[in-house]
Amino acid sequence: MGTRFLLAVSLSTAVLAFAPRVHAKGKPASPVLDLRISSDGRGVEVQRSSDKLPVMVHVLDKCGDPAVGSPKVRDVRMVNSAIVATYGKHCWATIDVTTLAIECTGCD
Repeated sequence: MGTRFLLAVSLSTAVLAFAPRVHAKGKPASPVLDLRISSDGRGVEVQRSSDKLPVMVHVLDKCGDPAVGSPKVRDVRMVNSAIVATYGKHCWATIDVTTLAIECTGCD
């Protein structure tokens, strides 16, 4: 019985993992094709479907160096229709996908 339950959970997880991310209205989650941390670590390279080349978004130039931790972007991920960049030890910046405007969310 335990094996059947484990198999059912693992199969449902596999199905959910391969399902495309969509909004409630059935539109794709975001137009971003590629997200990368820049080579110097101070920004994010974003390539949307409308861009021929990646666009550089200078996160630390806008938000400033963090008080704690190294002044580099550590993680970049998509959350709903925004890009969240983690820098320093516990600081975040939110980047709008359509306008590439940076909002310095803050540090904890």
